[in-house]
Amino acid sequence: MYDLRGEESDEPFSDIYTQLGWRPTRRSNLSYKSYYDVYDNGFASHILESEYTNSRGDYFSLDYSYRPEDEIKQINARIRTRIFNSWIVGAGVKHSIEFDQTDEAIASLTYQALCWSMRLEALYTPYDTTFLVLFDLANIGKSIGFKY
Repeated sequence: MYDLRGEESDEPFSDIYTQLGWRPTRRSNLSYKSYYDVYDNGFASHILESEYTNSRGDYFSLDYSYRPEDEIKQINARIRTRIFNSWIVGAGVKHSIEFDQTDEAIASLTYQALCWSMRLEALYTPYDTTFLVLFDLANIGKSIGFKY
């Protein structure tokens, strides 16, 4: 509720948030989100997100974000798929279109048994490259990892 008679009436309105979603199939999703600045009569940001999952657990997503005030024009992609019964590969990238650079890239290979799993992971940023070995035990909750 907003009272035009109170002292709070001098505070500016926030941006108007809108969200539109579409689920073309049971396992896919497409959504659009935006913030509209009522004072500049323009959009402060746009976010377009899509994802798909299949019955095996394979996953793909593609996102686009645009926020001119923060100089963000970015595309993100993630994929995860089972190559054999117990082996899963994954990859992801966050790429800045504004600065034409990859902010983050990740690749992983996971072996998953019934009550434990082991994941080899490589993470790249413009400042560092990290290699990880992660062990997960069922019902323990947290990964035990080694970083190089």
